[in-house]
Amino acid sequence: MLSSFRYSKLFFLSVLFFSSTINYAQTETNETNEDIELFRVRLAEFGLEYMTPQNTFGERMNTQAIGVSGTLLYQTKPERPTFVGLDFYYGQFYRVSAPIGDILQTTRTSIYGLDFISRYYPFNNVPIIDPFIEGLVGAKMILSGTSVILIDTNENIDFAVESSKFSFSYGFSAGFQMNLYQKIYYLNFKGSYLRGSSNGFYALPDDLPNENLTINDLDFRNAPIDLLRWQIGISFGF
Repeated sequence: MLSSFRYSKLFFLSVLFFSSTINYAQTETNETNEDIELFRVRLAEFGLEYMTPQNTFGERMNTQAIGVSGTLLYQTKPERPTFVGLDFYYGQFYRVSAPIGDILQTTRTSIYGLDFISRYYPFNNVPIIDPFIEGLVGAKMILSGTSVILIDTNENIDFAVESSKFSFSYGFSAGFQMNLYQKIYYLNFKGSYLRGSSNGFYALPDDLPNENLTINDLDFRNAPIDLLRWQIGISFGF
């Protein structure tokens, strides 16, 4: 009988030990799952841009811009297909130069933009590609600057900002991503349409060839800064 009691006690302690072990393993698994569920995806994107002025701005600027862009996005909540972040872009519309004696005067007109961005992925089960839509609001600036360079030494001896005007900006985007590697690296395609408030800028003259021009030959015009942006780039998640 004493032996039976010892076996019963040993069995009870064994069951208690294994129950505790199983409960601990389940707790560890649950905590691991919670950590995975709480992870928020961040996306960094870098792209090449082709920008086309639209509406009245397109008629008066009469040239396109080529540039670059960078975007940083942060997932709003784990497992949600919504992201928020910032989008920066830059493009140059034109560059004109004219030799004057022993110096070269060069004027560039460029656009800089910074937008708050909200992205939504409406479909999660589309094979190969992940389409998305975006809303954007921010500001863009058209800047014209003139450099003075010594022709003999190629030394930049002066720089002057001719015009720098900010314009309120808002619009939307649509695009898609293609997974390149383990859902970390993606290829991006996107088009954005941005409306803008009216502002002034220097444009190329209609009645002169685009060579040997100085800032005095350019036309200062006004228009709402409406812009269509086409982007191709790479993004990665981290």
